[in-house]
Amino acid sequence: MNRIYTFSTKEFQPISFKDVYLYDCFGSIYQFLKSNNFSIDEINRLAKPELKANSAIDWYANFNGEFKSLDRFDNTLKKKVMDEYVKLNDKVDRFCAQLKRMNTADGKEWFELLSAVFDPKNVLLVSNGNDWVVIWGWRFNSLNANYRVPEFSRIESTPVIENQSDEKISSIQEIKDEGPIENELPIDETPVADNQQENIIKYKLPWWKRVLRFLRWFTYRFWLLLLFLALLPLIFCLLCWVAKWLGLHL
Repeated sequence: MNRIYTFSTKEFQPISFKDVYLYDCFGSIYQFLKSNNFSIDEINRLAKPELKANSAIDWYANFNGEFKSLDRFDNTLKKKVMDEYVKLNDKVDRFCAQLKRMNTADGKEWFELLSAVFDPKNVLLVSNGNDWVVIWGWRFNSLNANYRVPEFSRIESTPVIENQSDEKISSIQEIKDEGPIENELPIDETPVADNQQENIIKYKLPWWKRVLRFLRWFTYRFWLLLLFLALLPLIFCLLCWVAKWLGLHL
């Protein structure tokens, strides 16, 4: 992979999912999409994030060249990228609807995770003039470079209609004029009845990531107890010294 884009972590706010940040879930998302009929070309549209020690985050992809935000290109390229972007989002939209209809804990978790990753309010499209990728997992809000698809829903599956892309592209400017949009995920908590379970491969986070998540939660929750346990040897030695000193002077 090649480094294609970089920005400072001070510029934007990372989006969290449960007790992890979205950008920490790249490997799990990649394997899950790969196991559920998404092609490598489609998955490669998601840039891989890598957090650096100097408060910067680098993005990697299987493309070459200098990548810039889409608003820095002419309208011809913008339309081409948006057409392809809408098709990918439509496929993700239908897949999320299938996850929701599974009505299982895993299905709901993946539904919420993918909805957060592909939330149109919080993705940034970048291009090298030919290829394009999605920068994700951070709150870009109503940044001019952040192109969003109107009325993008993860709740229901809608039929694919040809020439629908042109209508969505024409509505982008109207959305930009409306101002910032709330950062709430469009998740409907109403259960959907469906007796047929979708034939979808379940994929959970690796065990070592689950262990790290538990350790981090335990540390945040019981840090005072851990501090006390760490000081126990020192307290014990101090008590022994005091007892010895008192014994010598009795």
